Amino acid sequence: MKNKRVTRKKEKHIKILYIIPSKTPTGPHIAILNMAIGISKNLKMKIFIITPKSFELNYKNYYEKLRESASIYEVSFKKQGILYWLSLAIKAFKLALSKHIDIIHTASLKILIPLGVICKLIPAKLILSLEGNPLYEMFEFSLFNRMIIILNWVIGMRLVDLILPCSKWLKSEMAQYPFLQDKLSFLHNPIDFERFQNAKPRGIRQEIGVPEKAPMILTVGRLHPVKDIETFLKAAEKTVKHHKNAWFVIVGDGPLRKNLENITKQLKISKHVVFTGFRHDVERFMAAADIYVMTSVYEPFGLVVAEAMAAGKPVIVTNVGGMPEIVGDAGLTVDARDVDALAEAMLKLLKDEELRRKLGEKARERIEKSFSAESVGERLVQIYGSLLKDERQ
Repeated sequence: MKNKRVTRKKEKHIKILYIIPSKTPTGPHIAILNMAIGISKNLKMKIFIITPKSFELNYKNYYEKLRESASIYEVSFKKQGILYWLSLAIKAFKLALSKHIDIIHTASLKILIPLGVICKLIPAKLILSLEGNPLYEMFEFSLFNRMIIILNWVIGMRLVDLILPCSKWLKSEMAQYPFLQDKLSFLHNPIDFERFQNAKPRGIRQEIGVPEKAPMILTVGRLHPVKDIETFLKAAEKTVKHHKNAWFVIVGDGPLRKNLENITKQLKISKHVVFTGFRHDVERFMAAADIYVMTSVYEPFGLVVAEAMAAGKPVIVTNVGGMPEIVGDAGLTVDARDVDALAEAMLKLLKDEELRRKLGEKARERIEKSFSAESVGERLVQIYGSLLKDERQ
């Protein structure tokens, strides 16, 4: 009796093209890269990335994790003008056509129109990860960039197949626009869990002049009105009156730095406050801190909060945007701009080492379970499969 040769139909890969248009690491593009990392071990996924030149240098941590599993294509332009965006679009079209891309995924509203046209021609599906309400956030941009955003909002958003806001809160905000309602799902931003879980201070306290045994309360972010660092400083002033060896470290830079430094002097707490400026080694500060605080008045997600939780730190956040979704019962929440409530929460944690430990452990477990690149990646694979399901039946 002859043996029959059993042949199996080769399962088709899902080919994903990620567009990372920014040279410098920003929240939206870090989220996209963590998504790519999250799905990279799934053998059904094939990953392609288009990015500005020097990706290896500018996104070193992510390059190391993706270089074995992703095909990375660089676009060389010094300035992000019209020619740069055109070059990105042409590169995306050629790559999508030659590699038979199934899905193009980006977090950049500015390039939606050309990507939408490309997806109609290939054809492929277009996904936009959304980190905020573009119509709310565009007012800090130049007039030209506002026009680009409005144009892509009016035309580009209609070409998108799926919109993934970074929180349930942002999804509810975007649902107020009727033409988007059928396109909305949501996907929490993934966190580079290992980077923060395994972080070491490596002498950061000595470097910035904070005594080793002094309680260190940390905040990280742009020095911009939306982050409301002034409330952080005013609460620090109240806290120092009761806890005289506490230190407050502000990592980040921005247009309000000079003003905030002056407020620090007026409050007479300069000896307890450190402004570090922008830093690439945020994980060292997380590892060295005892408490993390976020005082934003607008925060669709709160990436740095999740990173602090991954580092096992107790957090205090304002009850705005997507932050309560992240923290759950693993941290403390206060109303925005409530100086007294914030100071009270700081003192509560400073006085109770056991509470700090319990909240820190709970925070780390929560992030690992629901916000790590791997856990978010599992849901993203389901989203990709569902989007393509009708075409492949």
